[in-house]
Amino acid sequence: MTADDRRWMQAHGLLDEMRSAGVTPDVYSYSSAISACEKGGELTRALDLLREMRARGVSPNVISFSAAVAACAKGGLWNEALALLEQMRQVIAT
Repeated sequence: MTADDRRWMQAHGLLDEMRSAGVTPDVYSYSSAISACEKGGELTRALDLLREMRARGVSPNVISFSAAVAACAKGGLWNEALALLEQMRQVIAT
């Protein structure tokens, strides 16, 4: 197991611990976890976290979107990456 594998698992675990302790993860917590997933090659988990943060009322920022776009790029999902860039443009413009 690589260091990047451990990092995304730790980041995901920390989000779970925060929720268990009654602490609501914020945009920085989610962005960090998405970035860790991207570095660990966990495309699906990165995108799941982006969807989760939105579902929980946390608005993604440039860092959140950038990490998710990078994860898509690593996975060769160019259409998804472009869709996320468009969503980022819309969110940042408002």
